[in-house]
Amino acid sequence: MEVLARAVDQANVLFENQPEVKAAIQNLIGTTYRDLSRYDEAERLIRSALEIRQRTLGDAHSDVAASLNDLAWLLVDKGDYEAAEPLYRKSLAMRLSLLGDSHPDVAYTMNNLAVLLGIKGDCAAAEPLLREVLAMRRNLPGYSQADVAESLNNLANLRSRKGDYAAAERRSVRRSRSGARNWATSMHLWPWA
Repeated sequence: MEVLARAVDQANVLFENQPEVKAAIQNLIGTTYRDLSRYDEAERLIRSALEIRQRTLGDAHSDVAASLNDLAWLLVDKGDYEAAEPLYRKSLAMRLSLLGDSHPDVAYTMNNLAVLLGIKGDCAAAEPLLREVLAMRRNLPGYSQADVAESLNNLANLRSRKGDYAAAERRSVRRSRSGARNWATSMHLWPWA
């Protein structure tokens, strides 16, 4: 943890006159803290990165959308679902506007929003989004079998949550046959239960 704290301090000094670089480093270290379950440090850095990006880049920029997505993910990890949802929605709207509806970043944020809706019990809103993400991941160049497997897993979890165990099982079998290796370690495991 000391290494991360020193890196933040050094970045704040070295890149004081380069706010976009400073924000990128803060966001990266913030998401690292999030992954280490150091939520207070993570939130401070991700919020700072978001503020810098909004101030220097405006509200309609892909880096701002990325910070919104990362802050929402952190809030989900903290259990603050109500605060996370509008951030995901804003990030998704921004990414759709900037990147169009066939971009990996759009699929990423749409997946995160859909999973959050599923966690909150809004399965009717989550399912069409998850299906759209799956279609994107199957059709966009550059997506791996692990990405497709993640989408199938999320749909299976949603179906299970709805009590449709037969459909959940079919999705799970498809996921296992998709050829993905180590898919569980390549994704964020969401608390569906």
